[in-house]
Amino acid sequence: MTELSPIQVELSRKIERTILHALAEKGQAATATALNTSESTISRMKDGQLENFSNMLAFLDLAVRPAGQRAVNPVRMKALCTLLEAAISESGISNLIYEGEE
Repeated sequence: MTELSPIQVELSRKIERTILHALAEKGQAATATALNTSESTISRMKDGQLENFSNMLAFLDLAVRPAGQRAVNPVRMKALCTLLEAAISESGISNLIYEGEE
């Protein structure tokens, strides 16, 4: 059986934390009502199946994030940071702000 890589294990933990945080915000009772199931079913899922589900998503290289949160491509973010660092070191941060926006 293939095991998760260390990166996938960390991703799985993040997925599980994200789901548990959202569940805590919405509440088990409200979640159960929305899914037309019992609160005890949600509790059993949380305590028994969530880790496996999170592992599966991590293995498939999928992530979970709140609907309003945007994902950033790490390669593009690194490129953006490199360009920003170069601009700051060449001319200082004050030259990056347009007049009237200070």
